[in-house]
Amino acid sequence: STSEIPEHDTITVEGEFKIDGGNGAYLNTGTINATGSIRSSSIATANTGGTATINICGELDQSLSGQYNGAGRFCNIKINKPSGTLNLSGNITVGASNWNYVKGIVNPGTSRVVFWGNGTVNTANGASSMDFYHFEIQNGSVTMLSPIIARKDFKTWGSTTLTTNSHDIFVGGYFQNGGVFSLGTTTITFNGTGRQDEYTSTNTNYHKVVINKPSGNVFVDGVFVISNNLSLVKGALVPRSSSTGHYVRILDNATTTGGSNTSFIMCGVMKMGDDAFTFPMGDTTLADSAKYHPFTLPAPASSATYTVRYYPKNPLTDY
Repeated sequence: STSEIPEHDTITVEGEFKIDGGNGAYLNTGTINATGSIRSSSIATANTGGTATINICGELDQSLSGQYNGAGRFCNIKINKPSGTLNLSGNITVGASNWNYVKGIVNPGTSRVVFWGNGTVNTANGASSMDFYHFEIQNGSVTMLSPIIARKDFKTWGSTTLTTNSHDIFVGGYFQNGGVFSLGTTTITFNGTGRQDEYTSTNTNYHKVVINKPSGNVFVDGVFVISNNLSLVKGALVPRSSSTGHYVRILDNATTTGGSNTSFIMCGVMKMGDDAFTFPMGDTTLADSAKYHPFTLPAPASSATYTVRYYPKNPLTDY
């Protein structure tokens, strides 16, 4: 069903604002000031939630929740709380709409925020900002207007486009790049605890990647391409399987920084170009204190491609 709110009109809902039922809900133009809880339990998969704006502006604690992944889509979301905490939960799906953070404390809980359609996402305003838990783009083109912090997974699926406008991405869990990434000079930082996985189904060149994990490693599934810099602070890059198709490719003029017994690359590394280069290789298989095993090549006379892989073998027992 479609409900029209006159463009310059505002409706204030002090109790629960709920989207329910099996039909698509389109809220067009105007603003809904929500000072209570906001909930969608609709199973409808309409492509858009409409062009209206739900302005979450209560002074007390509020909740924003959804039930079905990809369904019950909201219109534009604006978080503008003068006080209190906004608690996110469930599967919160935004249609062809925008997510705009202005102010207030946001607790992402273990929620999943899903974009389904063209829109923008803004998570910061001056010194104030919010985090997501799971962030996902399942359909359409989304443009970042600020950095995004995903405490857990950050995923884009096929037939999607993410334009970062060179804003940075911080991911604490699974990183999936399944669509088109327009990255600019974005830095992607892997900073979660325990195992993280990186999956790229397209030939995306990452401008800069930082590995800085309190614990665990990042597992590479496919080809991990660096066009500017790979910074190794803490945590290793590990192939997801023994397949030689899981490796790191460093393009011409790109660099690596860091590299130590706590941060190195365990999969193959391909370097392209005419630069002198130190391959930050390493392994944890051998029972010695040296996990970092760098290998340095001088600059070639002309542009070339070299691939290096470290094999942890004990010359006293393995030959």
